[in-house]
Amino acid sequence: MSIKYRDTCFSVAPEMSVNHLITAVAVLGCLSLTFHPSQAVDLPGDFEDAEVMTGLASPSNLVFSPDGRMFVCERITGALRVATFDATSQTWDISPTPFYTFDVPKDGTGQPSALRSSGLRDIAFDPDFQNNGFVYAFYMKHGVLQNRVVRVQASSTDPNVANPASETLLMEFPSNDTAASGSHNGGSLAFGPYDLLYVATGDGWNGGDAVQSLATFTGKVVRITRNGEIITQNPFYETATGNYRAIYALGLRNPFSLTRDPTTGSLYINDVVGSDKGSIHLISAAANYGHQGFGGIGEEAIAWANGGDPTGRVITGGVWYPTAGNWPIEYRGRYFVTMWGPNNSSLGHINYVDASDASVHVFASQVGRVDSQSGNSLKPITPEIGPDGDLYYLATTYTTGEGAVHRIAYIGPAVDVDAPPRPLKLTSYPNPFNPTTTIAYTIPRGGMVRVTVHDTAGHLLGTLLEERRPAGSFELSYHPIDAASGVRIVRLWFEGIETTRKLVVLK
Repeated sequence: MSIKYRDTCFSVAPEMSVNHLITAVAVLGCLSLTFHPSQAVDLPGDFEDAEVMTGLASPSNLVFSPDGRMFVCERITGALRVATFDATSQTWDISPTPFYTFDVPKDGTGQPSALRSSGLRDIAFDPDFQNNGFVYAFYMKHGVLQNRVVRVQASSTDPNVANPASETLLMEFPSNDTAASGSHNGGSLAFGPYDLLYVATGDGWNGGDAVQSLATFTGKVVRITRNGEIITQNPFYETATGNYRAIYALGLRNPFSLTRDPTTGSLYINDVVGSDKGSIHLISAAANYGHQGFGGIGEEAIAWANGGDPTGRVITGGVWYPTAGNWPIEYRGRYFVTMWGPNNSSLGHINYVDASDASVHVFASQVGRVDSQSGNSLKPITPEIGPDGDLYYLATTYTTGEGAVHRIAYIGPAVDVDAPPRPLKLTSYPNPFNPTTTIAYTIPRGGMVRVTVHDTAGHLLGTLLEERRPAGSFELSYHPIDAASGVRIVRLWFEGIETTRKLVVLK
């Protein structure tokens, strides 16, 4: 195994197991590249978590370019980092020079200022990026402390850096209330239908402008052209004035990211609001998502799904796994979300949403790591699917300047991407029964299986099986101890997926 930084390759003994801490560090300036094996991330079988990059300054977003490079936003420094994948060494090669450094807020000594969620928030690549090299960014400008969307262009001689004179202002998002804290900035970018640019902004938290207004930019979705122009088809073009005519939807609290479904082209907002602070909204014209109360503007809209669970709260990003990806078919076409967890929790979750019924399933828990030196918890944000078909995410403390890139890879048997789904199957016979029934189940691949029996109120009556099984069909007998007449619910759990069946006991 090797870790490569520019032209230097660091060797790692192949006999070292993933239970050892394997670190190869190349330091240039303040940036280092480190590999850490997973620190007890609880994943389904046949998956592995690895830290592939570290030394990042409070990273806020991770985006892959159309040509497969990795771009990482360093929020508090304003640096946009770029890395390319070395197919020979199977490592990410980080450029020592940022692609571009944006003029984000600094303190009185000229050092980066945390200012909560200010700084460089997100980037998006032009739909014709491979020909024009345009990259769009949302950041808070130093001095005026106002958010803005700008465009920079890659150098014609070195695609890993931008032309330093290319920054073009497309739109500013002034805050009318100077008491705003700089938190809940939003700032996510995504291109949608007709190659229009969508921008999501937050409510500014304490002191932010009113969300339920067409004369503020807080808690909004804004839609503009690639050149920053406002189109007359925007839903509030006739009722708003000035640049506020760019408002496309409203009623958001803290939209951490925008996501585009690669199959349908629809856009989704991951907003830290509602139950478990895990709301996922489908973007639509004139939608009002209701934060600060529905004020009669636009059309009242409800969340498409809630990506949270009782211990996995605070959504920090989402991504659709492609329907033709190399992961097992039960994960394809699912919407994966990173969950920060309560502020007093050390690590986070990754869940996924089944689009067929908006049900939520835990994919991974104990996600991220606790830094051994500082003791800070680096928790997951902004997942992305890499060119290798695996899931990448950022691990960050969000305010201290620490951060890393992780990859969750499928390491199981090769998957036939054209194979039809092999769903969970659960049956029983006879049913109704007295005194014994046979429970038959089928799992699509090897992994941990749990079979439990519950009463109709959901209380656990017993665990019939909890062990790792290979793919295939199996049977087990169930003879209730009390043998009282009534309904039981048998539940089959497999790698975060559940199915149930009703059993009827007759006397």
